[in-house]
Amino acid sequence: MPSRFGAEGLWWWSIARGAPSRRLAPQENSSDLAVTHHCDSPASRSDTVAFIGRRLAADLHDQLSDRGQICLRVVIRALIRTPDGDQELERVWRCTDQLTEHAIVQRVRWHLEGWLHRFVSHAAATVGESEYESDALNNAGVPDSVEVDATPVGVGVCELTLDPIETKNSSMRGLWGAKEDHAAHAALARVQTMLGPDRICTPVLKGGRGPEDRIALVPVGESAPNLPSSTYAWPGQFPAPIPVTKRVERGPSAAHPVSGVSLLDEDGRDIIVTGRSLLSAQPACVTWGTKRYDITGWSGPWPVDEQWWAQGRRFARLQVTTNQPSGLLLICRGKKWRIEGVYR
Repeated sequence: MPSRFGAEGLWWWSIARGAPSRRLAPQENSSDLAVTHHCDSPASRSDTVAFIGRRLAADLHDQLSDRGQICLRVVIRALIRTPDGDQELERVWRCTDQLTEHAIVQRVRWHLEGWLHRFVSHAAATVGESEYESDALNNAGVPDSVEVDATPVGVGVCELTLDPIETKNSSMRGLWGAKEDHAAHAALARVQTMLGPDRICTPVLKGGRGPEDRIALVPVGESAPNLPSSTYAWPGQFPAPIPVTKRVERGPSAAHPVSGVSLLDEDGRDIIVTGRSLLSAQPACVTWGTKRYDITGWSGPWPVDEQWWAQGRRFARLQVTTNQPSGLLLICRGKKWRIEGVYR
């Protein structure tokens, strides 16, 4: 076999007979709608790169419109010239909603500027800061050229490809509420361009034991990753009802969840959870920041012994109802209490 067909023939023969040593040969993700731009010279300026991305996004959007389709997942692939040779990078973006022309342009700009900045920083560390002149930097912090061994080597994009590997037929918008939804998505996309794609998130329900374990934050416009199913039964799962207000990390309010929380008995002494998972006294009130609430009922505590070998992982939960219209879900870790959730 090798003498007649060579190494390639031997490789195909091993695949045909199902040899256990063969590796997977997955089908490459590609489509016939991919658009590519070849640069005559490496493009390193942010405005030039943005113009190329805008034109490719427009061409891609026109092709999709002609077919009556919208893009849900797109591959941004770039060939970048560096002092160490050409580097090919790609990033896959997938959204539950339509990837509009403007959304694709923004994502192209994010990644190209980030990739260029990475290679330029690497080149600067290689050849030294003295090789860079401050007036060679543009508004994106990308120098027009890098000199290695006294030979100017351009750092920039040589080729850019947008490949919509997942599309679907477009659907007509509804008569009611579509305009408001579109405006809301546009506003969120605008904030993402200023703060970053991972800074604006929406909560998604997932499987878990505690209330915090059942919430995952997914960036707006992206599909949720493979999360544990919330429909399965979890051993030791916190019983219903689940508090609707999740603990927040920051805030100046005196009644904020990160403000000081104390559980007191009738004599005003602090209550803790003992080693036998019992309360040290009958709870009478709870103080939360500058607020004080009388307890009308309580349930628990429920010890949580997950990763009992880890330092600071053991804690206990306690549900309390107060003279206010909302109930509280408390957590005791050591001798300190905090609010995990609020019932509305």
